[in-house]
Amino acid sequence: MVLSTADVEYGCQQKRVNVAMEIAACPKVLLLDEPTSGLDTVSCDDLFDLLQLIKHSLGGPVTIIMVIHQPSQGLFEKIDDIFFLTSLYCLAYQGSREKAKDYLKQIIFASKPQECPPSRHNHCDTCFIMLTKAQEHIDNHTLEYEKNLSTTSTNIMEETSIFTILIYNVTLRTCDIQVLPTIYFLMSLSFGILTCISSQRLFGVEITDDTFERESRNYFHPFQYWLAKSLVDIFRMILYPLLFLSMLYIEVVPRGPFSYYLGVMILLSFVCSGIGQLTSVILRRTEYAYLGGTIVALLSCLLSGFSPTKSDLGRGKFIVFLSFSHHVQSLLLSHETNLYLQTNSNETHIWSSSIERLKDHYSFGDQEIPYFFLIFLGFLLRGLTFLCLYAKSEYRSERRFRLTHIGPTLKSLFTCQTCRR
Repeated sequence: MVLSTADVEYGCQQKRVNVAMEIAACPKVLLLDEPTSGLDTVSCDDLFDLLQLIKHSLGGPVTIIMVIHQPSQGLFEKIDDIFFLTSLYCLAYQGSREKAKDYLKQIIFASKPQECPPSRHNHCDTCFIMLTKAQEHIDNHTLEYEKNLSTTSTNIMEETSIFTILIYNVTLRTCDIQVLPTIYFLMSLSFGILTCISSQRLFGVEITDDTFERESRNYFHPFQYWLAKSLVDIFRMILYPLLFLSMLYIEVVPRGPFSYYLGVMILLSFVCSGIGQLTSVILRRTEYAYLGGTIVALLSCLLSGFSPTKSDLGRGKFIVFLSFSHHVQSLLLSHETNLYLQTNSNETHIWSSSIERLKDHYSFGDQEIPYFFLIFLGFLLRGLTFLCLYAKSEYRSERRFRLTHIGPTLKSLFTCQTCRR
């Protein structure tokens, strides 16, 4: 609904426009100054229902802070944590709404509970009456409260510290879901290139200085050499993701557990180390191998469906399945968005459609099997590495002798007698 200039002049409409502008900005912390002023009961209920929905927004939980005067019992029950100020603008209570009345009764009327006003239907009004009589009660019992001053301050600080930790955790655990694809793309790009470069020395040095060819003449089988090197490389495939993720996880602060992210990064290391090993075996010069591994990892990330997307590639979209970055992004984003929806599983999540559009945009819902493709790519690259090592070796065996002489034998069979002479 679009409001005209004449309608906005009314205080009620101005309040609605102000609240709508704040909500449309999708902030991490929403500040509202008397949002119910000038609104009728129905509008107040609708406003609080909307605020209840956006507590778990598209970008994570939203902390809503508002100043409100004498809310109704229904609105008061929808508030999670509350501040109470005295007439002298001093903090009287800060903490959970359910404990406010009992806390004020215990602190203010501990010595004479009979002076405590009776409870009303609206607990907020009961707290206000307690705070109104608090000054009179303190004036009459100044000496008694001087003895318990430290205890009172400690209790107030406990409530304050608990609420402060609550706000800190809610704000800290927020991770904007709109930037998750970008984060996962950069994670796969940076870690993939680093892993490809670090894996060059596994086979590259021995091939560069002809150590591998020399040892293969002494009946050192290429499979034994390849298997020993691959087993030693397992430690590095686990250590590097652990070091990389231990720093990145603190900065990103996702909702998914650390163990899940570590498992996905180990799969990424498994594939990228295979790329580095293959390029180091194919390219003899070390600088060419470094450049080749970096280019392959970069192309794999650029063709991951992030930009351009899978739908933009048209007939060439099949190449996305060969991108390790695409499968890593699919695993992390699908797991993270599922946790966003599970947070509010009992209610209709107002941004569930946006999450589905996000998955469709990057083609993460095409019935793919990311785990299978990552494992398959890792073993395929290692198999090609072994074949290249076997071709470069000078290992002597009867089977290899027959295989290497298949071509000349077939050529001699189809050669005429004149050519033979």
